[in-house]
Amino acid sequence: MAVKIRMMSTAEFDVFYELSVESSAKELMEECAMPHDAALKETKEEVARMLPDGLTTKYNYLMTIVEVDTDDIAGFIWTLHEETTGRKQNFICDFVILEPKRRKGYAVKALRLVEKRAAEAGCQESVLFVSDKNHAAEALYRKCGYQFLRHVDYGKYMLKQLS
Repeated sequence: MAVKIRMMSTAEFDVFYELSVESSAKELMEECAMPHDAALKETKEEVARMLPDGLTTKYNYLMTIVEVDTDDIAGFIWTLHEETTGRKQNFICDFVILEPKRRKGYAVKALRLVEKRAAEAGCQESVLFVSDKNHAAEALYRKCGYQFLRHVDYGKYMLKQLS
C-alpha cells in the first residue's frame, strides 16, 4: 500500500483537532493525575497558543496521511519547522494514525515522507516528544531511527538526523 501526505482541509482539521485534544488530555490524565476537565482545558490552551491562525499558522504543517489507491484517510501529522540551537528542526507536534489503520505500516511510511519533506525544506534534524507510557510509539520511533535526546516531565524527546 502506497501512502501520500497532503495539507489538511478545514473539515479534516476539525477531526484532527478533536482526536488530538482528546488524546493529549488523556495523556495528561494518565501521566500527571490531572482531572479530565483540567487536562482538556490545558490541552486546548496549548494548541491555541501553538496554532493562533489554525491551519494557516506560519511554519506549521498540518497534513493528512492518505492511502494512494483508495484515497482513504489513514491519519494526520502536525509538524513545525523551527530553528533550535542553531539548527533547523522539524518538530513533530502530533501524529495520529486512525485506529483501524494501526499496525499496517502507515506510520513508518508517513514519517519517511514527512522527514523527506522536512529535509527538502532545509531541516537538519527531526525531533519529537513521546510519553514514557507510550511504549508502542517509542518502539516505532526507534525503528525509524530516532534516538533518545533528553527526559523531561513524563516523557522523552527523541531526535533523528536528517542531513
